Amino acid sequence: MSAKIEHQTPSLNCSIIGEAEDGIACFRGVPYATVDKRWAHSETKHSLESPFDATKYGPRCPQGEGQVLVTGGVNDPVPGDDEFKCLNLNVAVPQEALKTNAALPVMVWIHGYATPT
Repeated sequence: MSAKIEHQTPSLNCSIIGEAEDGIACFRGVPYATVDKRWAHSETKHSLESPFDATKYGPRCPQGEGQVLVTGGVNDPVPGDDEFKCLNLNVAVPQEALKTNAALPVMVWIHGYATPT
């Protein structure tokens, strides 16, 4: 069972609500930029509404039909596709690290397109 947690996020000028379970704090669907039309440059977000609810995944970039690795091999309709609101992050961090300013290693997964051969 996960518990809701609240964390101050100075870089986004807000309080962010996530979930903690088994010592891991998860913040989902945190928008890092916006884009309002195709082929336009994105604009970095510098603030969010406070408190920001980061307990649910944000919209994903549009996906074609077929197997999707991150959802167990099927196209999951939730939370849905949105080409203009899919610039969001899911962040997982040891819950104890939220109490310090210690530097932590970061892993970034950059998703991409693969053409079947």
